[in-house]
Amino acid sequence: MRETLTVYSDAAWSYHVGRHFQDVRHGYQWWNVRASDHTYWLAWVHGGQPIGLLHGLDMVIVAKADHLVGQHGDGPWKLEMANLNLVADYFARLPAA
Repeated sequence: MRETLTVYSDAAWSYHVGRHFQDVRHGYQWWNVRASDHTYWLAWVHGGQPIGLLHGLDMVIVAKADHLVGQHGDGPWKLEMANLNLVADYFARLPAA
């Protein structure tokens, strides 16, 4: 698990997802994202079903959503971004550890 939660690629994501989805880096199948004062690990599948790990507060967030099987394009991507932002916005509003 330690190896999967190690950053291997900086600046791995340049697409704008939301104001609290920043400085995205990548490990082994996990994304490392900054949300205001917090940096968390994120796994997600098609449809934006995120799992967020915030080590500083011993917190895990899982958001279940429509997996959008076979759907592609702008409409499903907007739903996926909304789910990713849900987690990022929540973490950003937490007090610093």
